[in-house]
Amino acid sequence: MPRVVFFVLALFVLWRVLSSLGKRRSAGGLGADSYSRFSPRQRRRRLDLEHDPGQPLSEELSRCVHCGTYVPVGRAVHAESNAVFCSQKCRQVHRNGGANEA
Repeated sequence: MPRVVFFVLALFVLWRVLSSLGKRRSAGGLGADSYSRFSPRQRRRRLDLEHDPGQPLSEELSRCVHCGTYVPVGRAVHAESNAVFCSQKCRQVHRNGGANEA
């Protein structure tokens, strides 16, 4: 009986030591970055390289004349009268006076 108590106590102490070491390691770890398919250093480097400091992170938005949806200037469809549309469909419907609107 004393041997069983000794082994249970030894296993408990070993478990507590290993769990505390694991907690320290995870606390100093990188968190969610660890679940990326890239290593954390590669991921951070990749994210740093994707953003060009000369380029702004946001893009200017324009409002569609027909439906009022905001679209990035680069994706907007322009008409001859300098009107801005979100799509060719909105441009056609607006051109036809809204007759094809369903």
